[in-house]
Amino acid sequence: MRALSEPHYGVPVDQVVGTEIGLRYNVAGGKSFVVRDPKVTSFENGPLKPVNIERHIGRRPLIAVGNGKSDIETLAYTSDRHGTSLCIVISHDDASREFEYRTDEVLKLAQERGWLIVSIKREWKLIFPK
Repeated sequence: MRALSEPHYGVPVDQVVGTEIGLRYNVAGGKSFVVRDPKVTSFENGPLKPVNIERHIGRRPLIAVGNGKSDIETLAYTSDRHGTSLCIVISHDDASREFEYRTDEVLKLAQERGWLIVSIKREWKLIFPK
């Protein structure tokens, strides 16, 4: 995502958080360099999402958008900040136009915490352009 964030969305790389691929220092032929390691050093899921936000950005988000159980901690971390925040939960409730899957836990929490719920069925006129 980092490689696409700035050229396609105008979001600077230092504001993008995600799963991290390992890196390691190497020396060969008298030259030093950093190479990618095939292992994942930080899998971006559940409670690790807000940890990585803090690690890489150092601030709580103003806005968080999620669509499933793995986004609960990021939504909570955002809504628990001092000051105004916006948390949006996408409800995948339109199996005829888009993959439908269970999001009961995050939807229940969204109702309890006052997060905005956006229904694909009711509120999205277009899923993918033709």
